[in-house]
Amino acid sequence: DEFKWAMATDVGHVFVEGQLKSVGTVTHPKLNIDVAEYSAVYQHYNMHTRPVTRTITDSNGRTHTYTTIETYWSWDTYKRKHENVTNVVFSGVEFDYKKFILDDFYKSKTVDNGHRDRIVFNYIPSELHGSLFGEIKHKTLNGRITLLGISLDNLYKHYTTTHLNVIFWIFWSVI
Repeated sequence: DEFKWAMATDVGHVFVEGQLKSVGTVTHPKLNIDVAEYSAVYQHYNMHTRPVTRTITDSNGRTHTYTTIETYWSWDTYKRKHENVTNVVFSGVEFDYKKFILDDFYKSKTVDNGHRDRIVFNYIPSELHGSLFGEIKHKTLNGRITLLGISLDNLYKHYTTTHLNVIFWIFWSVI
């Protein structure tokens, strides 16, 4: 309720801790869970060859250069897919999903997809709990907002114990 009041009154800068819940979900048949966002990277395990030139020195001190073919294997990406929900609700207020930067909440899962094939999923769960520092302007959160997976106390400490803050207090004490 306080967050809704802050939004209605354009209160300015705020520290807020709350639940972020997606409006609807997206899913991929191989992921088997409903999420707010996922990216699927399809990969195939391929054999490659490359020429490798080596130089050796024999017992007489002469150098000899020769080329061999080296074989190696790697996971090569052949396709990508991405989906996300359109809207989320944070602390009872609906926002566009792209309003939030949710890097703290990415999870990863790798699923076999046949012989020498796999899908690497990076996804955001559909329900999160986190804290943010932002500015309420024109009855909405101004700009893109980073939601962090930390408590409100830790977020406040993060913003109030920066190097600039320490320099300010040293400078202020000297004056």
